[in-house]
Amino acid sequence: MNAKSELPELAALYKKREEHQAIIAALDAEIRVLEDKQKKPVDWKNRAIDCLQTHNLPLRTLNILDYIVSNEPQLNTADPYKRRFQFQAVYATLNGQCEHGTLKRIAIPGFKGYFYGLNTWFNKDGKLKAAINQKLQYELWSNPHSIFKAGK
Repeated sequence: MNAKSELPELAALYKKREEHQAIIAALDAEIRVLEDKQKKPVDWKNRAIDCLQTHNLPLRTLNILDYIVSNEPQLNTADPYKRRFQFQAVYATLNGQCEHGTLKRIAIPGFKGYFYGLNTWFNKDGKLKAAINQKLQYELWSNPHSIFKAGK
Protein backbone atom coordinates (compact mmCIF):
# COMPACT_ATOMS: atom_id res chain seq x y z
CA MET A 1 0.00 0.00 0.00
CA ASN A 2 1.17 3.48 -0.70
CA ALA A 3 0.86 6.51 1.53
CA LYS A 4 -1.99 8.00 -0.52
CA SER A 5 -4.37 5.15 0.27
CA GLU A 6 -3.43 4.89 3.95
CA LEU A 7 -4.35 8.39 5.13
CA PRO A 8 -7.36 10.25 3.73
CA GLU A 9 -5.88 13.54 4.95
CA LEU A 10 -2.76 12.90 2.89
CA ALA A 11 -4.84 12.08 -0.19
CA ALA A 12 -6.74 15.35 0.26
CA LEU A 13 -3.48 17.29 0.46
CA TYR A 14 -2.15 15.62 -2.71
CA LYS A 15 -5.36 16.54 -4.52
CA LYS A 16 -5.16 20.12 -3.26
CA ARG A 17 -1.52 20.34 -4.41
CA GLU A 18 -2.49 19.13 -7.91
CA GLU A 19 -5.23 21.78 -8.07
CA HIS A 20 -2.77 24.47 -7.05
CA GLN A 21 -0.23 23.30 -9.60
CA ALA A 22 -2.90 23.55 -12.32
CA ILE A 23 -3.73 27.10 -11.20
CA ILE A 24 -0.02 28.04 -11.20
CA ALA A 25 0.42 26.61 -14.71
CA ALA A 26 -2.54 28.68 -15.94
CA LEU A 27 -1.13 31.82 -14.29
CA ASP A 28 2.29 31.17 -15.85
CA ALA A 29 0.65 30.98 -19.27
CA GLU A 30 -1.17 34.28 -18.68
CA ILE A 31 2.05 35.93 -17.48
CA ARG A 32 3.91 34.81 -20.63
CA VAL A 33 1.17 36.30 -22.83
CA LEU A 34 1.33 39.63 -20.98
CA GLU A 35 5.14 39.70 -21.02
CA ASP A 36 5.08 39.25 -24.78
CA LYS A 37 2.75 42.26 -25.08
CA GLN A 38 4.90 44.38 -22.77
CA LYS A 39 6.81 47.19 -24.44
CA LYS A 40 10.39 46.24 -25.07
CA PRO A 41 13.03 48.90 -24.44
CA VAL A 42 14.36 50.63 -27.52
CA ASP A 43 17.79 49.48 -28.62
CA TRP A 44 19.09 52.98 -29.33
CA LYS A 45 22.59 51.82 -30.26
CA ASN A 46 21.61 49.37 -32.97
CA ARG A 47 18.87 51.66 -34.28
CA ALA A 48 21.36 54.56 -34.58
CA ILE A 49 23.95 52.43 -36.37
CA ASP A 50 21.23 51.06 -38.66
CA CYS A 51 20.24 54.64 -39.50
CA LEU A 52 23.81 55.59 -40.40
CA GLN A 53 24.24 52.47 -42.52
CA THR A 54 20.93 53.11 -44.29
CA HIS A 55 21.76 56.72 -45.16
CA ASN A 56 25.46 55.97 -45.74
CA LEU A 57 26.55 59.43 -44.64
CA PRO A 58 27.17 61.24 -41.36
CA LEU A 59 24.03 62.52 -39.62
CA ARG A 60 23.16 64.73 -36.67
CA THR A 61 21.46 63.48 -33.52
CA LEU A 62 18.13 64.99 -34.58
CA ASN A 63 18.25 63.28 -38.00
CA ILE A 64 19.00 59.93 -36.36
CA LEU A 65 16.19 60.39 -33.84
CA ASP A 66 13.73 61.27 -36.63
CA TYR A 67 14.72 58.09 -38.47
CA ILE A 68 14.28 55.92 -35.36
CA VAL A 69 10.89 57.47 -34.55
CA SER A 70 9.68 57.01 -38.13
CA ASN A 71 10.48 53.28 -37.86
CA GLU A 72 9.09 52.85 -34.33
CA PRO A 73 5.48 54.17 -34.33
CA GLN A 74 5.12 53.77 -30.55
CA LEU A 75 7.87 56.38 -30.10
CA ASN A 76 6.07 59.04 -32.12
CA THR A 77 4.97 61.66 -29.63
CA ALA A 78 4.07 65.32 -29.52
CA ASP A 79 4.97 65.50 -25.83
CA PRO A 80 8.06 67.74 -25.60
CA TYR A 81 9.20 66.04 -22.38
CA LYS A 82 9.23 62.59 -23.99
CA ARG A 83 10.84 63.97 -27.14
CA ARG A 84 13.60 65.54 -25.02
CA PHE A 85 14.16 62.21 -23.25
CA GLN A 86 14.43 60.45 -26.63
CA PHE A 87 16.89 63.06 -27.88
CA GLN A 88 19.01 62.64 -24.75
CA ALA A 89 18.96 58.85 -25.15
CA VAL A 90 20.18 59.06 -28.75
CA TYR A 91 22.77 61.71 -27.84
CA ALA A 92 24.15 59.61 -24.98
CA THR A 93 24.22 56.51 -27.20
CA LEU A 94 26.09 58.29 -29.98
CA ASN A 95 28.66 59.75 -27.60
CA GLY A 96 29.10 56.37 -25.94
CA GLN A 97 29.78 54.79 -29.32
CA CYS A 98 32.31 57.54 -30.07
CA GLU A 99 34.12 56.68 -26.85
CA HIS A 100 34.13 52.98 -27.81
CA GLY A 101 35.49 53.77 -31.27
CA THR A 102 32.48 52.57 -33.28
CA LEU A 103 31.55 56.11 -34.36
CA LYS A 104 33.32 59.42 -34.85
CA ARG A 105 31.89 62.92 -34.65
CA ILE A 106 32.71 65.95 -36.74
CA ALA A 107 31.66 69.57 -36.61
CA ILE A 108 30.63 71.23 -39.87
CA PRO A 109 30.61 75.02 -40.08
CA GLY A 110 27.11 76.39 -40.54
CA PHE A 111 25.44 73.55 -38.65
CA LYS A 112 24.70 73.34 -34.97
CA GLY A 113 26.00 70.28 -33.14
CA TYR A 114 27.97 67.34 -34.41
CA PHE A 115 27.59 64.94 -37.28
CA TYR A 116 28.18 61.29 -36.41
CA GLY A 117 29.58 58.72 -38.80
CA LEU A 118 30.85 55.18 -38.79
CA ASN A 119 34.52 54.81 -37.93
CA THR A 120 35.19 53.20 -41.32
CA TRP A 121 34.17 56.43 -43.11
CA PHE A 122 37.18 58.29 -41.72
CA ASN A 123 40.88 58.33 -42.62
CA LYS A 124 43.57 57.69 -40.04
CA ASP A 125 43.89 61.45 -39.51
CA GLY A 126 40.19 61.69 -38.52
CA LYS A 127 38.89 63.31 -41.71
CA LEU A 128 36.07 61.97 -43.83
CA LYS A 129 37.09 59.85 -46.80
CA ALA A 130 36.67 61.68 -50.12
CA ALA A 131 33.64 59.74 -51.38
CA ILE A 132 31.69 60.16 -48.13
CA ASN A 133 32.67 63.83 -47.85
CA GLN A 134 31.54 64.51 -51.42
CA LYS A 135 28.18 62.84 -50.77
CA LEU A 136 27.75 64.76 -47.51
CA GLN A 137 28.59 68.10 -49.14
CA TYR A 138 26.02 67.42 -51.87
CA GLU A 139 23.35 66.57 -49.29
CA LEU A 140 24.17 69.63 -47.19
CA TRP A 141 24.35 72.28 -49.88
CA SER A 142 22.98 71.08 -53.24
CA ASN A 143 20.23 68.49 -52.86
CA PRO A 144 16.84 70.27 -52.64
CA HIS A 145 15.26 67.14 -51.10
CA SER A 146 17.95 66.63 -48.47
CA ILE A 147 16.98 65.61 -44.96
CA PHE A 148 19.16 68.50 -43.75
CA LYS A 149 17.01 71.21 -45.35
CA ALA A 150 14.50 70.99 -42.49
CA GLY A 151 16.71 73.30 -40.46
CA LYS A 152 20.29 74.01 -39.72
